[in-house]
Amino acid sequence: MDGHAFDLLDSAMQFLEDHVKVISEVTSSSMERKKASEYPMVALREGIMNAIAHRDYAGFDSGMAISVYPERIEIWNSGRLPEGWTPSRLSRPHPSMPRNPDLCQVLFLRGLVERIGSGTLRILEVCRSSKLPKPRWSSDITGVTLTLFNGKPLSTLNLNQRQIELLNALETGQKLKPRDYYSQRGGEASQRHLQRDLSELMAGGWLEKKGKGPSTTYIRTNAPKP
Repeated sequence: MDGHAFDLLDSAMQFLEDHVKVISEVTSSSMERKKASEYPMVALREGIMNAIAHRDYAGFDSGMAISVYPERIEIWNSGRLPEGWTPSRLSRPHPSMPRNPDLCQVLFLRGLVERIGSGTLRILEVCRSSKLPKPRWSSDITGVTLTLFNGKPLSTLNLNQRQIELLNALETGQKLKPRDYYSQRGGEASQRHLQRDLSELMAGGWLEKKGKGPSTTYIRTNAPKP
């Protein structure tokens, strides 16, 4: 996608509207058919706005990506969180520390954001009121990812060959350091994709995460292989 911030927002929302399923229901009280998206469009729009506003525009490899999966949507933007912040900070009230203050001010004046620093909390509230699983933020050296879930069972994930081989190699209770997995598979995929491998296995119940930062370890659970 190319263009200024407003074009990017419009293009991203059009992409999601084209790829997100619409659920049709008939209410017993009125017998009228009502249509609803499997994801709240308000939450998707906020996620995209956050990615545009907080993206790192300086790097040659900077960017923004939207990935649609059967059970989730991921919105990624280049750029790290403020120093000392962890992804869990985004789930609580927090001060506004915009990476691009001028851009954020323009978005605010155009009415595209209600209050600078409140977007993540609005996403949480919208998903909660829609009775969807809690959104998840993750961060690594490449950028920040927002994951929104549609409530489908995560155990139905279609695993890739790397994930299948990893599960076959690990015994119940065996530990795995992320850096070891990155080292073993670094020639096959980017670190962001390898990190996603581990996150999906954890979401599916095959791995359990212990520790934070450099001390992070994944432990093979007793969940049966898919």
